[in-house]
Amino acid sequence: MTTFYTNPLTIVPLYALAFYLGALVMPGEQVMPAWGTVAPDGVFSVQALAAWMQALGTPLLVGLPTLGLLLAALGYVAVHILWLAPAVQRGRRWQRCRTAGCTRPPAEH
Repeated sequence: MTTFYTNPLTIVPLYALAFYLGALVMPGEQVMPAWGTVAPDGVFSVQALAAWMQALGTPLLVGLPTLGLLLAALGYVAVHILWLAPAVQRGRRWQRCRTAGCTRPPAEH
């Protein structure tokens, strides 16, 4: 997950999502600054990216922890669902075996 977050191709969409999430949580209308305001010639540079991220301001400051909490909660639920599905399947298989008179749990495939 860290590779996804630190990837230069995904960091900008994640920051934009964090901005919009922060703007949704904050009162009033929040507008994302246009790229042209920090890079008038439209050329990408690290300095222009840093200026654009700084121009995002308070909505980004609110949105980043909110997005982090949301993604952490979704990850927690996903891991539990992915763990629970095989456990429930094993329990059902064991229950079927017990009703059929097995003395040992069925072998895993």
